[in-house]
Amino acid sequence: MLTVRDLMTEELFTVTPTTTLREAAEAMSEEHVSGLPVVEDGEAVGVITATDILSFAADAPGVEIDRGRSSGLDQVPEGRQWEEGAEMPSDTYFTGRWEEEQTFSFGEMLPDTERPEWNVLEENHVAEVMTRSLHTVSADEGVQEAARSMLKSRVHRLLVVEDGHLLGVISTTDVMEAVAEKGIGG
Repeated sequence: MLTVRDLMTEELFTVTPTTTLREAAEAMSEEHVSGLPVVEDGEAVGVITATDILSFAADAPGVEIDRGRSSGLDQVPEGRQWEEGAEMPSDTYFTGRWEEEQTFSFGEMLPDTERPEWNVLEENHVAEVMTRSLHTVSADEGVQEAARSMLKSRVHRLLVVEDGHLLGVISTTDVMEAVAEKGIGG
């Protein structure tokens, strides 16, 4: 019988509850994984997933920002209004406005990237969004039973724990690869 131990990933990248969300997202990207175990004092205390981070970022309230000086390009000039059927105004107005505006720096129009609305992932931590309920499995459990547990719990990974210590992770991808490569099933 194929066991969880046969398929689990043992070399884990983990984060702590105090890891920033940006660091966690970067780690997931670098490791090509969609979730990471959260470990504190050698013990698994949760899981953080890409979905957790995306949901947090999507729900984060926007912060009103001051875009600095207006370029004036959005202001309608006073003067003669164009009337339907009349000759279109020349493009000298637009050319003139462009030349007037060449005195400002494009950088002035960009928001300050050090403000909270740009650093929501750097200013919040894994502990704020991680899933605290752990779905675990024993390393000696059969793969089929682990797959059933993932289906029942509607999760994509199980933490492999023995005597309270995190040994590894088994994911739906690990199970699918075993089915495809080893022909297990039934």
